Amino acid sequence: MDKLTVRRKLLRGSLSAPVVLTVSSASAQTVTSFGQCIARNAGQQPSAFLVPASDAWYRVKNVIVYTISRNGTPLSGYYFIDGLFYRSTSSPGTIYLNNPLPLGYSATAAPEPWWQLVWFDSSGNQVTGGWQNPQNGLAATLSCQLSFG
Repeated sequence: MDKLTVRRKLLRGSLSAPVVLTVSSASAQTVTSFGQCIARNAGQQPSAFLVPASDAWYRVKNVIVYTISRNGTPLSGYYFIDGLFYRSTSSPGTIYLNNPLPLGYSATAAPEPWWQLVWFDSSGNQVTGGWQNPQNGLAATLSCQLSFG
């Protein structure tokens, strides 16, 4: 048999059985890798941005918090002043009340300022603590960030 005939038989034989190849995309692999990295570090995330006592995270004691009452009845939780609003310490992104407070509301400062989580830039300089985490709520390590892309 000549080479052409052998080649044709080989091709016909290989095409007679269906071949299914599954190749994952690079983006799917990246997301999976990032998810595993975050899951591995889940127990090492700060519990909150604002806390009444220092913990193992780098924090500065600088946030004055308030209890707010309406007609003598305390509202649940603690609040801090952010410009023109009182915001809840448990959900800082939510605007709660205008500052100054409307009629019927009163605010009492806590005896001690609370501790606020502090972030650092890539040069190691302390960045003013913000209310939103730079990694969308997760304190991801640099290696986790790099695995995301």
